[in-house]
Amino acid sequence: MDRVSRPYPYAGRDLFAEPESYFYADCDDSGYLQGWKTSRDEARTRLVERVAAKPTTDDGSVADGLAATLDRCLDAVDRAPLVPPDVLATLGPFVVKFEVHRRLFTAYGPDGRRSVDAPVAGPAEYVRFAACLARIAEKTDRLKYVSTLVKLMDALMTLQPERFSAHEAAWLVEIVDRERALVERWESHVDDAA
Repeated sequence: MDRVSRPYPYAGRDLFAEPESYFYADCDDSGYLQGWKTSRDEARTRLVERVAAKPTTDDGSVADGLAATLDRCLDAVDRAPLVPPDVLATLGPFVVKFEVHRRLFTAYGPDGRRSVDAPVAGPAEYVRFAACLARIAEKTDRLKYVSTLVKLMDALMTLQPERFSAHEAAWLVEIVDRERALVERWESHVDDAA
């Protein structure tokens, strides 16, 4: 059956500046998912253009703060056949913080609270967080990581491509592809159950 696309309601405005609540999301008609795919395809194209316009040799590595924590989690997930429990324990509070407040900060203390002078996280942290969510969702069958990933990617895709380094933009292209595969995997679960 051909699905008619409709505009994706979570595109077209900066969702970091105007966080979306997602209460009563109108996602039950057949055009919603096609609208989401069209929106992601358009954003992916802009990111590919960003990478092509300004290639970089920057590897995106960081030394400390939230970005470094996320890098360590990514490394641990990539090296293990299953998601290590300590990675889930480390990322769990960030999933909750993002789901509740739709924002993270650049540094947290050992107690999990924001460091007093830490600014709001920027693209570097959010891209890493999205990469963590995608990889965990791929290795688990837990929908909560896919759900948080989609919401985070909604926000990231509303930013202008120039806000990302070429390295981050290239990483986001990969994450968009991973997100699409995850959503299609869950879509097939729903189709099988129907």
